[in-house]
Amino acid sequence: MQHFTPDFNKLSEVDIQPFTKEDIIEGYNSLITRLSSASNSTEAISVIKDFFAYEDDLSSIISLVNYHHTIDVSNKKYSDYKDLLDEILPSIGEVQNQFIFDVFNSKFRPELEKEFGDLFFKQQELSLKTFTPEIIDDLVLENKLTSNYANLLSSALIEFEGEKYSLSQMGKFTTSFDRETRIKANEKVWGFYKENDAKIGEIYSEMIKVRTSIAKKLGYENFVQLGYDRMGR
Repeated sequence: MQHFTPDFNKLSEVDIQPFTKEDIIEGYNSLITRLSSASNSTEAISVIKDFFAYEDDLSSIISLVNYHHTIDVSNKKYSDYKDLLDEILPSIGEVQNQFIFDVFNSKFRPELEKEFGDLFFKQQELSLKTFTPEIIDDLVLENKLTSNYANLLSSALIEFEGEKYSLSQMGKFTTSFDRETRIKANEKVWGFYKENDAKIGEIYSEMIKVRTSIAKKLGYENFVQLGYDRMGR
């Protein structure tokens, strides 16, 4: 998987190299093997730190794909990358959780707690609660619905005072010091939401269904507590 270094000035300068689910999972499996082969706590700590670095690189890929895709939803390269991530991240989550499970149950647990702190293990305990292979298909659908909503909003081009603006760009007008400008701009923005009310409502309805399904399969009463646990709270 691609490794990122901070030697750039602009995000637009950072390109994403092609990646596959298999390559990413292979990296995690290598870490799992190294952890199980660790003969002492020093080696185990080193593997966990490499896991953190590997997670950082995956997070960078996800963030950069979202960045490029949101700026231009018509960019096929990053649109394809976004679709790929929506499809593969839940499966990657399975191997991530396997590593966390092995850390949580490591024979070097006392030394690891001393090195990484009790909070780290409490967060990992929550992470283990929020995933089971049974929900992978639901997670794929959740990702796609989230992307559909983001794509809908990102595709908005609102005509205002002779120019076209995205929803985020309209913010400078909806918060203008001039009252009339604020009124007109907000009418345009909320007009977009009104025009797309049915599409947004359909996405939200499907999202409620799939998130309720995920919560139930994980043993939660509803999505509320699951949402907090996902955030590590």
